[in-house]
Amino acid sequence: HHATQVINPANRRSYMYDDIGCAVIWFEEEKIEWADKAKIWVTDITTGKWLDARTALYDTNNITSMAFGLVAHENNGTTKEGEVTVDFTEVSKRIFKIEANQNRRVY
Repeated sequence: HHATQVINPANRRSYMYDDIGCAVIWFEEEKIEWADKAKIWVTDITTGKWLDARTALYDTNNITSMAFGLVAHENNGTTKEGEVTVDFTEVSKRIFKIEANQNRRVY
């Protein structure tokens, strides 16, 4: 329910992660030069549909496989009433903050 897939656009190689947090940290720690061109897919928590991670919305108060608490939604129509959603840019910031506070390696 939290799977993330990253595709290198140059060679079409695919990388799978437990959740978006692992992928975002991998880009940073491994200094992936093609990160800004990567195709990143996440699964919608409600439907299971694969979504473009850069356009998905995320809510932030969940139990997830790697404890980042972030789940993807295609739009606000699949979130619970009152949930606040954030975009991919904010998700990345939150992931680095969580990682720094926990001082852990996740992938």
